[in-house]
Amino acid sequence: MFFGRFLKDSGKGQTATLDLGCNALRSMGNDRISWFSDSYCGEATRELPTGGICSQAPRDGLLAAFVGRLDNRDDLQTSLGYPPSLLSESDNPQLIASAWRRWGDALPIHLSGEFALSVIDFFQHCLLLVRDPLGCKPLYYWQDDRMLVFATSVAVLRRLLPVSPTVDTGWVARYLLRISPSYDRTAYRDIAKLPPGHALSMDRHGELRIWRYFQFRDDPPPTRRRDPRWVDDYRACLEEAIRCRLPDTPPLGTENSGGLDSVTVTAYLARFVGDEPGDRLHSFALALAE
Repeated sequence: MFFGRFLKDSGKGQTATLDLGCNALRSMGNDRISWFSDSYCGEATRELPTGGICSQAPRDGLLAAFVGRLDNRDDLQTSLGYPPSLLSESDNPQLIASAWRRWGDALPIHLSGEFALSVIDFFQHCLLLVRDPLGCKPLYYWQDDRMLVFATSVAVLRRLLPVSPTVDTGWVARYLLRISPSYDRTAYRDIAKLPPGHALSMDRHGELRIWRYFQFRDDPPPTRRRDPRWVDDYRACLEEAIRCRLPDTPPLGTENSGGLDSVTVTAYLARFVGDEPGDRLHSFALALAE
């Protein structure tokens, strides 16, 4: 989980907002909190016991935070001039910072995985927030005429705000009626959610821009007969989707529902880890006694 604040100007007395927010989070039992700020912007991160969150202290005028998983880390390292497999998951912020220097706002189109990230450029005084294409990792924000505050948790974001957000009764009603939730609204009128596959940027003048960097293609060529090439292409994509999600070291675990999907994933994993998976691969299934 990460959270932070971007000031639209250098007004005095603004650092207290984030400082008080950190104190509130400590009262919730979050001990490992670090945050960085100057007269313009700041960011804070909390390292979860389960891992997956990492941040980089301001270096070369950049501050990056990342939570989630990068599936194309090796390709990114090669594109950015790093030796293959040099950086680990804990180095994701360094990789994101290098990608920002190379591609700027075009950074999101070069990423693959499930993630939320933020980049604050102190020299250019700008902010970038990105959410993964499927929206597996949440990212929320609030703004007024002085600042933009963001977090990967609404509960945390509320504690960082200088005012109490207003409940959106319409959103709550739709939620209780089990109507499909909104991609960009939350239970609070003042707090917005960055939609899946979207990025947000803010410049030194406080200009906010949100754009969609990913969408599924829907232009398959027409065909009226079976073509083995489609099967081969599908198999290649499926294998890569499973392989790129493998952790660096075993053991591995899968949850089997008894259906085709989970069995297929387990079978591919068994092949990837070798002829005798042994203790390297475990499969679990649940059954309800009625």
